[in-house]
Amino acid sequence: MEMILKWLEHKELGSDTQIFCDGVGVLGLAKPKKIGGYVPDVFCSMPSTGHMIIGGAKTPNDLETRHTKNQLEAYADYLALHSESGELVIATRFAWAPCARSILNNLNSVRTKGKPEVQVLCEFGIWG
Repeated sequence: MEMILKWLEHKELGSDTQIFCDGVGVLGLAKPKKIGGYVPDVFCSMPSTGHMIIGGAKTPNDLETRHTKNQLEAYADYLALHSESGELVIATRFAWAPCARSILNNLNSVRTKGKPEVQVLCEFGIWG
């Protein structure tokens, strides 16, 4: 989750940006709402532009589970339906970045609608 928050620090975010984070010890950030029955690690909304970002941190053991696939599908569908533009982000280890990219690219709304935009983050920055 920290990887996603650091990445957000370097993006050009509007003055109306709202960031919600599912973490302990993060001051000033509220917990994200459930989306399709799942709580994302990070939810970022920019009302003035209609842009939203949903991010999840995934360990190698967590990445290829049915739970994660269903979770990511729910997030991608939400972004495709409720944002003018959206990004779905996975943060994982470098060795698992290709797997994460493949999972994101094969989500139904990404394949059929071409949205949301997908990003993979690793300890070295944006992967791919």
